[in-house]
Amino acid sequence: MMLRGWNLLWHVSVTLRLQLQLLLLLVLVGSGASEAGALDVLTSRNDGARTGAMPHERILTPDRVSQQRSPGNFGKLFQFDLNAIGGQASGEIYAQPLYVNRVNVPGHGLVNLVLVATMSNLVVALDADGARAGSDGVLWKRTLGVAPRMDEAVWENCNQSPCLAPIGHNVLGTAGIGSTPVIDRARHVVFVLNRELTGNGIEVTYHLHALDLGDGRDLPGSPVAVAGHSFSAIFNPNLQNQRAGLAQSGQQIVIGFGAYEDLMGYRGWLFSYRYDPFTGFTQTGAMTTTPDGDTSASCAHFELSAAASQADFLLNIAATKVKVDRQGGDPAPGSPRAAALAADQAALDAAQAMYDRLAGPDALQAANHCAHGGIWMTGRAPAVADDGRILLQVGNGHNDLGQAPNRNFGNSLISLDPVSLQVLDAFTPANHLALNRWDLDLGGSGPMLVPGTALVVGGGKQGIMHVWNLDHLGGFRSDDAGVLQKFTPGIVEAHFDTGLDNPGGVIDVLHLSDSLFNLNLHAGHIMGGPVLWQRPRSAGGSRLYHWSEDSELREYAFDESSSTPVQLPELAKSSYVQPGHPGGILSLSSDGITPGSGIVWAITYQAEEGTTGALTKVLPGVLRAYVADNLEPLWTSEDQPGADRLGKYAKFVPPTVANGRVYMVNFDGQLVAYGLRNHVYRRPASTVMEVVNAVLSDE
Repeated sequence: MMLRGWNLLWHVSVTLRLQLQLLLLLVLVGSGASEAGALDVLTSRNDGARTGAMPHERILTPDRVSQQRSPGNFGKLFQFDLNAIGGQASGEIYAQPLYVNRVNVPGHGLVNLVLVATMSNLVVALDADGARAGSDGVLWKRTLGVAPRMDEAVWENCNQSPCLAPIGHNVLGTAGIGSTPVIDRARHVVFVLNRELTGNGIEVTYHLHALDLGDGRDLPGSPVAVAGHSFSAIFNPNLQNQRAGLAQSGQQIVIGFGAYEDLMGYRGWLFSYRYDPFTGFTQTGAMTTTPDGDTSASCAHFELSAAASQADFLLNIAATKVKVDRQGGDPAPGSPRAAALAADQAALDAAQAMYDRLAGPDALQAANHCAHGGIWMTGRAPAVADDGRILLQVGNGHNDLGQAPNRNFGNSLISLDPVSLQVLDAFTPANHLALNRWDLDLGGSGPMLVPGTALVVGGGKQGIMHVWNLDHLGGFRSDDAGVLQKFTPGIVEAHFDTGLDNPGGVIDVLHLSDSLFNLNLHAGHIMGGPVLWQRPRSAGGSRLYHWSEDSELREYAFDESSSTPVQLPELAKSSYVQPGHPGGILSLSSDGITPGSGIVWAITYQAEEGTTGALTKVLPGVLRAYVADNLEPLWTSEDQPGADRLGKYAKFVPPTVANGRVYMVNFDGQLVAYGLRNHVYRRPASTVMEVVNAVLSDE
């Protein structure tokens, strides 16, 4: 009787102990899941608003990162070679690394995961804390088909079209995954778009995949080939390039397409898909930004008047003389050849100005016939409003300028329904014709939403930042009256402007320094776009940061309650000026709204003043850190180049800051992790298991 009672007591004790252990484990995992959501970076520019902010960073502080106050404390911790991991050259990397905190991966337990996608079509999940002893740090990897090569498939396709412009060199090597994926953590799914060769040597297909976050396998109904039509236009994947990050609005995955450097007879395209594990992918919307535009190679052709023909003849002579002067390289300063070149260059500038005055009006109208209207936004994903609306900026292309049928939106900011992709609202600059003619469109960057408000911030290649009202974008007005505010967030330079279109209409992308007419002042291209540190007034107020081409990093006070939210002039600017294209690409980290905790992270490159920067060249990259309060420089990867050098600059890719580390990719095919050398980083799996094991063993 006593033994039976003891056994009963023992069983009750064991049951209670197991229940307590389970409860403890659930509490630990639950608290980790709560923290995970705050630390995750699941999408382009960190969140659906595209603020570029990581507001839950407690490990990286200005004092700990500062090379002056903590010499050598912050620097390169480890790196992964994606060439070796993928078994082939990774190609260039344009996708922002994504970070998932405390996720269960079969065979690895609870880990921090960083996801990278490359132009070789490699998708790889890596241990964000670095490889364990005896491990390569690869959690899983997939190669999603054979990626076409830019010097084979794409250019051969271009030659058959024919191209609308000369072959460029913005993207080199393979062209597989060129956009940032998006992770649906709640459903444990990675959505990624790849481009692969599918026939005849030059035929390509875009596939949208739904991959299991835990092991990378395609989920049921995945992938789906992207296809569709809008009005009479039919999507041709061979003519389109996909660079904008994928956006998720509710259950919808939205994909934008542009072009290969304005080559071939392309249009801008947008597709929306819904994924369900039982039915697979369902396309709910397909639209083109320029359904009525001309895609022929002669779309911008027009007949010159007699006077314009004469000016064109003189322009060709002047251009030939300058070309002859430059044969054999640039002349020595002060030499007779240098003097001749200067004189001939001045004559060329004058001839160009005369031609633009005589032929400009017809040229502007003719350029608006071309379809174009690409969606690329320097790789930024479309912004997603709280109610699900999608916002994006469209490249140069055909625009109806507010007239019927009012369904062509080249060089515009547009708002769309995420399911049907019906255009809900739009803004087109008053000087659209001029900006369109000279490729100074809004589509060079993408919009940023200000959370909790109806404010939208964005700019393009003209170098002018805009603030719009999300609910009233403004349409097309001759005075741009719908814009709440405009300002130039960079060094203002003189650019040639005949004033043939609306006032302030820049129509010369060559940045001519003189003309027979008037000069227009504006800043270098806006490419990377703004980032935002949002804070209440009690914590110092919000701050907006941006780094234009040929300019310095700038900080602005931002008042969400004001009719002109950006307070001018700037509060601070960096001492370093970044020459050339595309300027600095930014991220921000902070411990919430705490003053003094913010750091602005910028990926830049080594370029000489007066050059085009990284437009077509692969240059050494430089990671920089600044105090967010005053832009005091903290650290660069060149302070100790032997230990911290980044490698080749990965164009347009922002730093990803998460859980005390900064993750960057480079064009050498590496993921590089920076962090604190004197900090003990704890792996989530070991932390949880140590506690659980201790409980199980009654320790």
